[in-house]
Amino acid sequence: MKKILSCILVLATIFALAQSAFAAQPGGNSPQYINAKQAMVSLTISSSGKATVSITLTGNSGLKSTSVTTYLEKKVGSIWTRVDIPAANNEWVYSTTNRSFSKPYSTNLSSTGQYRAVATFTLTGSTVEYITKTSYATY
Repeated sequence: MKKILSCILVLATIFALAQSAFAAQPGGNSPQYINAKQAMVSLTISSSGKATVSITLTGNSGLKSTSVTTYLEKKVGSIWTRVDIPAANNEWVYSTTNRSFSKPYSTNLSSTGQYRAVATFTLTGSTVEYITKTSYATY
């Protein structure tokens, strides 16, 4: 019984050390995607209340198409609520077959507060991959 318990403890220790080693590899902190090298959203707000959202993608060679749905939210109390923007369903939608792109959007905000831009990338290659990115800014 003691030998079995010792083996279990040794295996648990090896497993824990192996996980630490994998996490410590270069690039271990950045997400690894199937269809993209990088997917980003950036929100900036000027002193006059103009919100600019930029979505950027650098795709891998197998990427065939991309669709990105982006929207703005404002924090009201502890709840995030959708901001009215000049787009259908208060969402900017961009679709392309380009592997790499940068797409800006802008709108004027009506009140101060904490905002976030949320972009959901749908990447189609040999598989379909979904990536959601968020960027925060205060006005």
